Amino acid sequence: MTSGDSKLKSMVFFSLNLTLDQDFNVKNMNKRNRNKTSVSLLDGVRFFCVFCLVQVIFAIDSTAQEGLNLDFKRPFEEQLIPLDDIINAAIEYSPTLFYQDALIEKGKYQIELTKRLWQNNIFGFGNYSGGDQRILTGDVFNPDGVSTSSITNGYRLGLQVNIPLFEFIGRSSRIKVHEEEQKATVFKKEEMELEIKQMVIQEYFRLVGAFENLKIRSEGQEAIKTHYLVAEQEFKDGIIPIGELSRVTDVMSQSRAYYEQAKFEFLERIYNLAAYTGKQPSDLLK
Repeated sequence: MTSGDSKLKSMVFFSLNLTLDQDFNVKNMNKRNRNKTSVSLLDGVRFFCVFCLVQVIFAIDSTAQEGLNLDFKRPFEEQLIPLDDIINAAIEYSPTLFYQDALIEKGKYQIELTKRLWQNNIFGFGNYSGGDQRILTGDVFNPDGVSTSSITNGYRLGLQVNIPLFEFIGRSSRIKVHEEEQKATVFKKEEMELEIKQMVIQEYFRLVGAFENLKIRSEGQEAIKTHYLVAEQEFKDGIIPIGELSRVTDVMSQSRAYYEQAKFEFLERIYNLAAYTGKQPSDLLK
């Protein structure tokens, strides 16, 4: 065999090996692509199932707080009864305004009593006389002479009127004092009504803001729950390390804490508003 034949055989053998290696690499690449496609499809199905599960859990946890049927897809103002109705209910229920009404009624009776106070100086009397009521009288000029007189027996009625001068001078001023006190009480009631309206309006919009904050925290918790369940499954499959799962767990704990804080703030706001009106929190919702 010549050196030329040896070179020719070597070139043929190298070409055959290169062809075989290329075929093997192509087959492995196609196999890996199919595996990646299968894994991607499986992860997509898994993520969709987890997302649906979290949606159900979130719906149960968020819309049944203290018997309140909340809809996070609608503005909260549309779920509450009108603000004017809440204000009117608060005014009608307020014990402070009841107290002011009692003071106003007291003022009316005080004015009426002052106008009739002059009658306190009118006295009536009556008596009945009977028996021997003779009176013996003597005459200084006739010591031996004695005369008698008798008081008529029977009923005696009378009326005595004593009107002090102050009744003519200070009566009108005293009545004016009570009338002005009653006006002050009425103005105080109106001021309290205004304060109640302001408090109800402030609490109303604080409640709306607390609902929006709860909605944001709920959406964040929904997303982190989904991320955590996927990360947990990936950790079981050996895709991510334990450190990544711990990080996701810590983020989920913080999200849960923020959500609980927002939930309690919302409940506090709606219970405060209900306390102003004397209603149950569920009565504030349509």
